[in-house]
Order: sequence, then C-alpha cells, then structure tokens
Amino acid sequence: MVGVSLANSPETIPLLAADMNAVLRQLLQMPEIDADMVGLFGVSQATWYVPLVAESAAEIRFIVVLTGGVMPVWNNIRYEILSIHEGHGVEESQQLLEAYSGELGFDPRPNLRPLDIPMLYLLGEQDPNVPFRVNRDEIELLKDDGKDITLVTYANGFHGLDGIDFWPNVAQWQSSERLRKYLKDGWIPILVSLSALLALLMLLGFLTDFYTLNVKSEMEAIPGLGPKVTVITVIIFLVALLPITIVLLVNSALKAITTEVTSTEEKFHVYVRLRADLQRAVMVSGLIFGLGMLVTGAFLELRVVKVPGTDTQNELLLLYGAYLSLIVALIYVPVYVRLLAFGRDILNETVPLPPTRSDNWMEIYSKRKTVEGYLQLSVLSVPGVQAMIPILVPLVAGIIATFLSQG
Repeated sequence: MVGVSLANSPETIPLLAADMNAVLRQLLQMPEIDADMVGLFGVSQATWYVPLVAESAAEIRFIVVLTGGVMPVWNNIRYEILSIHEGHGVEESQQLLEAYSGELGFDPRPNLRPLDIPMLYLLGEQDPNVPFRVNRDEIELLKDDGKDITLVTYANGFHGLDGIDFWPNVAQWQSSERLRKYLKDGWIPILVSLSALLALLMLLGFLTDFYTLNVKSEMEAIPGLGPKVTVITVIIFLVALLPITIVLLVNSALKAITTEVTSTEEKFHVYVRLRADLQRAVMVSGLIFGLGMLVTGAFLELRVVKVPGTDTQNELLLLYGAYLSLIVALIYVPVYVRLLAFGRDILNETVPLPPTRSDNWMEIYSKRKTVEGYLQLSVLSVPGVQAMIPILVPLVAGIIATFLSQG
C-alpha cells in the first residue's frame, strides 16, 4: 500500500488509479467476467482513486466504497491527527476540522461529479480515520446535484466496519440497482402493451357511456351529463394505467432477472421487492376500476331521478364490471405465475430437497416449508388469496352499482 500525503497526493493517487485500471483491463479479458455488470469496490483511501478509474473506464457500472469519504486528502489526514494522535475524540475532532482553511491536496469531487453511475457509500459514525459528519453532508450535496449516491451509515461503526455485517446492505442495494436497469430496458414493449390496453378500455368505456347516458331525449333533461361522464371515464382509465404499468414493469424485470442474476441472496431480495410491488399495483388497479364502476352507478341513479321511467340497463353494469375484472386478471395472473415460478427456483436453490430415504429428510422438508411460507408460494395461502381479491373488485363494484342505479 502506497502512503498518501498532502504533498504527494496529486501524483500518487493517479498512479494508484492507473494500477487499478490495469487490473480492470485484465479482468475484462476473462470470459467468466460479465462485462455488463462490472463495478469497483474500494476501502478507505481507495475512495480517492476509485472515481478516477470510473471516469476513465466506460465499462464501470457501479461503485461501492467502504469507510471512505468524498472529501480531499488533507481533510482525512488532519482528522486522523486530531482524533487519533491528539486524542480529541470523534465529535470534537470533527468540530475542530471545520475550522481549518488551507491547502487540501487531491480532491475526488471533480472526478465524482461527471459520473453517471450508481454509487454506494458505507460510513461508520465512530470512524476515527474518516470524518463522518462532513462526508455525510458533502454526499447529500452531491445527491442534491443529481448524483445517484446511496449512503448507508452505522451508528456504532468504526473504520473498516469491523464486526459489522454490511454485505446484506450491499446485496440489497445492488439488487435494486439491477432492478432499475431491467425496468429501464423494458419500456418499449410496456408502452406497446399499454397502448393496446388503453384502446380497449377507452372503446368499451365510450360505447357503454354512449349507450347508457347519451340518449338524446335524456341529454336534454340532464344538460352536460354526457361530457362529464366522458371526462370522468378518461380520467379513471388513465389513472388505472399507472398501477397496470407497474405490473408490466415487474413482468419485464422478471424476464431479465431469471436469466441474468446468479446469486441466490440477490434473487431473494429481488423476489421480495417484486412481490410487494406486484401486490400493491394490482390492489390499486382493482380499487380504481371499482371506483369507476361506483361512479357509473351513481350517474345512472342520477339519470333515473331526473328522467323517471328511464331504463337503467343494469345488465351493462354487470357486464362492465366482469369485463374490467377480466382485464385485471389477464394482466396480473400471468405475471403472478411467473413470479411464483421464480420463487420456486429460489426455494430449490436455498433448501434443495434431498432423496426421500435421506436421514435428515424431515428436517430439510420442514425448513423448506418455512422458507416457502416466507416466500408466500402457495396460491391458497392467506397472502395468495389476498392477492386475488383485487381481481374481483370491479365485478363486486358492478353489482353494488347495479343496486345504486335501481334507486
């Protein structure tokens, strides 16, 4: 390890960066390395030259820095003198450090600002080598400038985070970054699917509203009702497309992740996140469509009140609700089945089922059932049934709207 000082930092840090870049070139030539998922991991003083390498190497997709800050060299050196050699302690040393003004040595911030890749910084609040507070504040400023930086802090963490298992945080962060990449790459097929869905929904909505509400004689009795219903129909369908978009994004992510992610732990984190997003999205879409059915029923009730003797055409409300439930089911169920298959793969990787004659078969089977319950892989489980309920919401709302329209 080359010692870095205030005087030699402008020459030494680029030299260390060149060494890392040379290693990177060698790694990229290895066939077992996925060139699309190469990142840099740096500890302590590596925080100064990692940005240099990332700036010069287009292959770098992410950066992870462990107990290394974003401040100039002298900032760290002076802090170490105060906290370690002069024994001022962490808090007092940071206060004394703020009063310094002078030569700073190598500054990594100019190399950080041009980067357009995700970065993760792991800092210990009790670190005697790297000042926590000033680096935290500077990272927040970089985030405000649009940098994609995630900061994870550990209240009892010292330099190197000795004794702290920080790898789950790294795995979870990396999973979310991959997920964002996959979602970004899936926009074209999603837009096509949404356009087709929007056309179907709008066509049915306009036909139904025209047939039930836009009869000329009734329009004269209720001026302006037709345009209002049309506007509300458009708004409800457009809002409903937002959660449906999330369902399609989850499907896009699953297609990529099931073939490209190899780490079981990373798959586990991605599965839990996708499952939660999918359940929330289908719940919201079902509720929005259900609300649309209730609004339609309310307008029909208004028509009956204003135009006595009008045919309420309740059968259309029931058909409308059934149709919207079918739309939600056709979008949601295939994605849900794909998600369960992904979860089954994770289960088999986490707890493989041994031969039935194995001595510990029952013990492993019990563990599998525990993991299966956590992954919510059974369609008949409480979470599985809850996930199916939103599909029926538009139909149930159509039934309720039928009673509303009967006055």
